[in-house]
Amino acid sequence: MKMFKKLMAVALTAVMAVSMLTGCAMNDAAKQNALINALNSDSVKSDYTYSSADYEGAAKHAWKNELGEGKTVVPGNVTKVEYKEKNYVCYVVETPDGAKKAVNWAADAKLIDQVMSVSAEKTGDKKDKIKIDVTFESYKAQGAEKSTHYAIVIAKAAV
Repeated sequence: MKMFKKLMAVALTAVMAVSMLTGCAMNDAAKQNALINALNSDSVKSDYTYSSADYEGAAKHAWKNELGEGKTVVPGNVTKVEYKEKNYVCYVVETPDGAKKAVNWAADAKLIDQVMSVSAEKTGDKKDKIKIDVTFESYKAQGAEKSTHYAIVIAKAAV
């Protein structure tokens, strides 16, 4: 009976760990979709249509190397990143409260569009599309009471 309880405890722990990881990924996907919806909304009035891409490796590389895992982040600065012999451009903003709703990204979406419309690679028949990825990271400064949550918006750099 003791062995059964131990085995069940291990199994329950594994199930809880997997559900937590899945929950975080779904949460980030909802935030990313909200940002893309905000970028494509009438309030931004962009010449470009934004869609999702998979540049997570480049974003993680930028977070670790160029942004010092949060220590050297200056929200609103454009950072050029080279990752696996490709050039990317990333723009960091603080994640707004209620980030799962597009309306909460409105102000940031306008700024992101201004940056990406100049520095990101355009695709599509009319060069009217920009593919972006968004990675969410947190940084707690030494002595700070709370962590700051960042959204790293990354796209391939324009040639």
